[in-house]
Order: sequence, then C-alpha cells, then structure tokens
Amino acid sequence: MFFFTMENACAPYEGKGACMPERLPGADAERDACKREILKALQRMSGKHHPRDVFHDWVECMAISISNSCHLLHGAVWREREEAYIATMGKYDAGERQAIVEMCAWLVKALGACEGDVLGQVYMECEMGSKGAGQFFTPYSVSLVSAEMALGEVGDGMVSINEPACGSGGMVIAAADVLRRRGINYQRRLDVVCQDLDWTAVCMCYVQLSLLGIRAVCSRGDTLTLDGFKERDTLVTPAKMGLLL
Repeated sequence: MFFFTMENACAPYEGKGACMPERLPGADAERDACKREILKALQRMSGKHHPRDVFHDWVECMAISISNSCHLLHGAVWREREEAYIATMGKYDAGERQAIVEMCAWLVKALGACEGDVLGQVYMECEMGSKGAGQFFTPYSVSLVSAEMALGEVGDGMVSINEPACGSGGMVIAAADVLRRRGINYQRRLDVVCQDLDWTAVCMCYVQLSLLGIRAVCSRGDTLTLDGFKERDTLVTPAKMGLLL
C-alpha cells in the first residue's frame, strides 16, 4: 500500500523568493517514460477490473494516504476515509496491490523529473473522458500557453489562483511551471483554491499538487452555486497545512 511521507513530495527549495533549479537534460523524456509505465500497469489490471475503476481507486487511495498522513487529530472524516481506503484495497489481490504501489512510485518519479499533468494525460490516453459531462482535460501545451498569458507580470507578493473547474490540476501545474521558468519559487509564492464537480478529478488534482509541494485547497462542489468546501469533500495539501516548509 502507498504511504505518504515527506520524501514522496518534491523537495522544497529554500528562501521565500529563491529561484528553482533548471530542468535537468532529459527531464521531459523521463516524465513521459514514467507515464508509459503507469499506462502499462493499468492495462495489465484491466482484464479483471474496468480501467476506470482501477484509476479511480488508485488516485482516491493516494489522496487518502496523503491527507490522512498529515492529520494528527483522527476525527469522523479521517475515520471514514481510512475505512474507505481499507475497503478499496480489499478489492485487489496481493499482486494487484503491488502494481498500485508501483504506479504511485512512477507518478512520484514523473513529477520529480519535471512539472506536467501526468494524471490528466493518463486519464485521456485511457479514453476515460466523459463526452456527456463535457469532461476533456486540456492538453498540457495549451495549459502552458494559457498560464503564460494569464499570469502576466508577477510582483513580489503571493500569487493566488482560483481554479473553478480544476480537473486534474493541469492549469495550476502549468502556472507553477511558468513561474519556475521565470525563476520564481512556486512552492513559496503560489497559493491555490481548486474545485470540481467530480471527486476523481479532485483527487487527481490534490495528489499532483501535493507531490509538487504547492499550497492548495481542493474541494468537490459546484462553483456556480457556491456549493462546496464541506470537510468530507475537501482536501488540503501538505504545503498548505505547513508540513512542507
């Protein structure tokens, strides 16, 4: 099973405005190679389980692992999530649970190589997008261009982003990528609120932003009706909780 530790997240960089290092040569290729390993693992498990179910269970269990590992007080919501985690993992045999752990490791390695919407790409390449719900995740290259245009000039203060239809968090990750390219430490300067109607999307966004060390609150709800941010539907990243300093 996957247990979140501070070592699973990208190492924070020192200094409020400290520059983040440039990508190492081959970082994009390494990230894409890790993504392919995740896709292979999902395909291997698809004979017994539907790929959509495996993907949902995987990202939800990762989200629960990260969130529950960060709470010292174990209240009703913490217990509900712990029970959901145990029940979900109980659906899989030992070999399948090992494959889920390996997918977690590939995701950590992919995001450790460089920023990118790894889960969104896996989701779409497995053809899990919903035409009826209009759920299609924006290609990361488009997200990068949009983020570059939207951010404009960034001053010395915090950069706040409200993402009302976050999906897998691709637009937020692209914004972090743009800040890094400008020499700005997004782990120190970026503060995000994310919302989506779909719980799987919320978990995807939460997991990726957690592993990238981004301060964020991710919640399931309807932005247009101001419905959301109930405790059981909300996940707070370790960085936002002050656990990545």
